[in-house]
Amino acid sequence: MSLEEANIKLASVASDVMGRSARDMLTAGLSGEADATVLAELARGRMRAKRELLAQALQGQLKPHHCFLIGEQLADIDTLDEAIERMNTEIAERLRPIRAPDPATLDDSRNQAAPGGSDPGRDQTGYEPFS
Repeated sequence: MSLEEANIKLASVASDVMGRSARDMLTAGLSGEADATVLAELARGRMRAKRELLAQALQGQLKPHHCFLIGEQLADIDTLDEAIERMNTEIAERLRPIRAPDPATLDDSRNQAAPGGSDPGRDQTGYEPFS
């Protein structure tokens, strides 16, 4: 990755280089911020405790070609994240009809077992099993 070429060792400190803190640092670096201490101050949550290590890891030098490549990689990641979100939405929509219904919304006839025990042709949800 271009970060290593630029001698930026963010992955050695941040366990998730695509997390919010790392992304904010990368975005600021791409926007021209070169002061590693300023970049490290963008850390959030548990990463704030690592600001000194982050400042050391961010001591590299981003050149224009690094910025271009990293920007392209981040844009690709954003595109893939959006595609994943669309897929998750589509999957959830397609699974909705086969999810187990809320027992509170079922009528009494579907909530009762057949005389003499459970109905072997249906599972607990009231749906017939796959054949």
